[in-house]
Amino acid sequence: MHSSQRVQEAQAQDADELGAQNIARLAGDWTFDVIDGEPANGEATCNLLGDYIVVCTSAVTNDDGTESEAFFSNRYDPADDVYLCHRFYDNGYADHGRGWVDGDDWTFVYPLPDGSLARCSGTFTSDDNWDFAWHVSEQGGDWVAGQTGSMSRRR
Repeated sequence: MHSSQRVQEAQAQDADELGAQNIARLAGDWTFDVIDGEPANGEATCNLLGDYIVVCTSAVTNDDGTESEAFFSNRYDPADDVYLCHRFYDNGYADHGRGWVDGDDWTFVYPLPDGSLARCSGTFTSDDNWDFAWHVSEQGGDWVAGQTGSMSRRR
Protein backbone atom coordinates (compact mmCIF):
# COMPACT_ATOMS: atom_id res chain seq x y z
CA MET A 1 0.00 0.00 0.00
CA HIS A 2 1.38 3.40 -0.94
CA SER A 3 1.81 6.01 1.77
CA SER A 4 -0.61 8.41 -0.02
CA GLN A 5 -3.30 5.70 0.04
CA ARG A 6 -2.71 5.11 3.77
CA VAL A 7 -3.02 8.85 4.40
CA GLN A 8 -6.30 9.00 2.45
CA GLU A 9 -7.70 6.02 4.36
CA ALA A 10 -6.70 7.59 7.69
CA GLN A 11 -8.33 10.88 6.69
CA ALA A 12 -11.53 9.04 5.69
CA GLN A 13 -11.57 7.18 9.01
CA ASP A 14 -11.06 10.48 10.89
CA ALA A 15 -13.96 12.06 8.94
CA ASP A 16 -16.19 9.05 9.72
CA GLU A 17 -15.35 9.25 13.43
CA LEU A 18 -15.98 13.00 13.47
CA GLY A 19 -19.33 12.48 11.70
CA ALA A 20 -20.36 9.93 14.33
CA GLN A 21 -19.23 12.24 17.15
CA ASN A 22 -21.16 15.17 15.69
CA ILE A 23 -24.38 13.14 15.36
CA ALA A 24 -23.95 11.90 18.94
CA ARG A 25 -23.88 15.53 20.16
CA LEU A 26 -27.57 15.84 19.20
CA ALA A 27 -28.70 12.90 21.36
CA GLY A 28 -30.55 13.68 24.56
CA ASP A 29 -33.59 15.43 25.97
CA TRP A 30 -33.89 19.09 24.96
CA THR A 31 -36.08 22.02 26.03
CA PHE A 32 -36.97 24.91 23.72
CA ASP A 33 -36.01 27.93 25.84
CA VAL A 34 -36.73 30.89 23.57
CA ILE A 35 -38.33 31.24 20.14
CA ASP A 36 -38.32 34.65 18.47
CA GLY A 37 -37.34 36.37 21.72
CA GLU A 38 -40.24 34.93 23.72
CA PRO A 39 -40.20 32.11 26.29
CA ALA A 40 -40.98 28.82 24.56
CA ASN A 41 -42.93 25.79 25.72
CA GLY A 42 -41.57 22.72 23.97
CA GLU A 43 -39.39 19.67 24.18
CA ALA A 44 -37.45 17.36 21.91
CA THR A 45 -36.08 13.90 22.59
CA CYS A 46 -33.28 12.62 20.36
CA ASN A 47 -31.97 9.05 20.39
CA LEU A 48 -29.05 7.49 18.56
CA LEU A 49 -29.75 4.76 16.03
CA GLY A 50 -26.34 3.23 15.32
CA ASP A 51 -23.31 5.46 14.85
CA TYR A 52 -24.52 7.87 12.17
CA ILE A 53 -28.23 8.50 12.83
CA VAL A 54 -30.16 10.35 15.52
CA VAL A 55 -33.98 10.36 15.55
CA CYS A 56 -35.88 13.11 17.32
CA THR A 57 -39.47 13.76 18.27
CA SER A 58 -40.58 17.20 19.35
CA ALA A 59 -43.71 18.84 20.72
CA VAL A 60 -44.25 22.58 21.07
CA THR A 61 -47.23 24.41 22.55
CA ASN A 62 -48.00 27.38 20.30
CA ASP A 63 -49.08 30.83 21.46
CA ASP A 64 -52.72 29.95 20.71
CA GLY A 65 -52.52 26.85 22.95
CA THR A 66 -52.41 24.31 20.12
CA GLU A 67 -49.64 21.76 19.99
CA SER A 68 -47.36 20.99 17.07
CA GLU A 69 -45.45 17.73 16.84
CA ALA A 70 -42.64 16.69 14.54
CA PHE A 71 -40.27 13.81 13.82
CA PHE A 72 -36.74 14.42 12.56
CA SER A 73 -33.96 12.10 11.54
CA ASN A 74 -30.46 13.48 11.20
CA ARG A 75 -27.71 11.36 9.78
CA TYR A 76 -24.16 11.55 8.63
CA ASP A 77 -23.44 9.90 5.27
CA PRO A 78 -19.78 8.86 5.36
CA ALA A 79 -19.79 7.90 1.67
CA ASP A 80 -20.56 11.51 0.63
CA ASP A 81 -19.26 13.28 3.78
CA VAL A 82 -22.58 15.10 4.13
CA TYR A 83 -25.21 15.49 6.86
CA LEU A 84 -28.86 14.83 5.96
CA CYS A 85 -32.02 15.81 7.82
CA HIS A 86 -35.50 14.46 7.11
CA ARG A 87 -38.36 16.34 8.79
CA PHE A 88 -41.99 15.20 9.20
CA TYR A 89 -44.66 17.43 10.75
CA ASP A 90 -48.06 16.58 12.22
CA ASN A 91 -49.77 18.72 9.55
CA GLY A 92 -48.51 16.33 6.84
CA TYR A 93 -45.63 18.47 5.59
CA ALA A 94 -42.29 16.71 5.10
CA ASP A 95 -38.98 17.67 3.57
CA HIS A 96 -35.29 16.91 3.66
CA GLY A 97 -32.14 18.96 3.64
CA ARG A 98 -28.42 18.60 3.22
CA GLY A 99 -25.92 20.12 5.56
CA TRP A 100 -22.44 20.47 6.88
CA VAL A 101 -20.74 20.94 10.21
CA ASP A 102 -17.78 23.18 10.98
CA GLY A 103 -16.80 22.77 14.62
CA ASP A 104 -19.78 23.96 16.69
CA ASP A 105 -21.58 25.47 13.68
CA TRP A 106 -24.17 23.44 11.76
CA THR A 107 -25.95 24.48 8.56
CA PHE A 108 -28.74 22.70 6.67
CA VAL A 109 -30.41 23.85 3.45
CA TYR A 110 -33.90 22.63 2.53
CA PRO A 111 -35.57 23.06 -0.87
CA LEU A 112 -39.17 24.24 -0.41
CA PRO A 113 -42.13 23.29 -2.64
CA ASP A 114 -42.34 26.79 -4.18
CA GLY A 115 -38.71 26.72 -5.33
CA SER A 116 -37.42 28.78 -2.41
CA LEU A 117 -34.76 27.57 -0.03
CA ALA A 118 -34.81 27.45 3.76
CA ARG A 119 -31.58 27.49 5.73
CA CYS A 120 -31.21 26.48 9.36
CA SER A 121 -28.01 27.56 11.06
CA GLY A 122 -27.28 26.32 14.54
CA THR A 123 -24.41 26.71 16.96
CA PHE A 124 -23.53 24.73 20.03
CA THR A 125 -22.72 27.55 22.46
CA SER A 126 -21.80 24.81 24.95
CA ASP A 127 -22.30 21.04 25.06
CA ASP A 128 -25.79 21.60 26.46
CA ASN A 129 -26.94 24.74 24.61
CA TRP A 130 -27.92 25.24 20.98
CA ASP A 131 -28.84 28.54 19.30
CA PHE A 132 -30.59 28.41 15.92
CA ALA A 133 -31.79 30.73 13.18
CA TRP A 134 -33.93 30.11 10.10
CA HIS A 135 -33.61 32.10 6.88
CA VAL A 136 -35.49 31.87 3.58
CA SER A 137 -34.25 32.71 0.09
CA GLU A 138 -37.01 33.14 -2.47
CA GLN A 139 -36.03 31.96 -5.93
CA GLY A 140 -32.31 32.45 -5.28
CA GLY A 141 -32.65 35.91 -3.72
CA ASP A 142 -31.09 37.22 -0.54
CA TRP A 143 -31.51 35.28 2.69
CA VAL A 144 -34.30 36.82 4.80
CA ALA A 145 -34.27 36.24 8.55
CA GLY A 146 -37.02 34.06 9.99
CA GLN A 147 -37.40 32.28 13.30
CA THR A 148 -34.62 32.32 15.90
CA GLY A 149 -34.33 30.50 19.18
CA SER A 150 -32.38 28.49 21.67
CA MET A 151 -32.57 25.06 23.24
CA SER A 152 -30.90 23.50 26.27
CA ARG A 153 -30.23 19.87 27.10
CA ARG A 154 -32.12 18.59 30.15
CA ARG A 155 -29.80 16.76 32.54
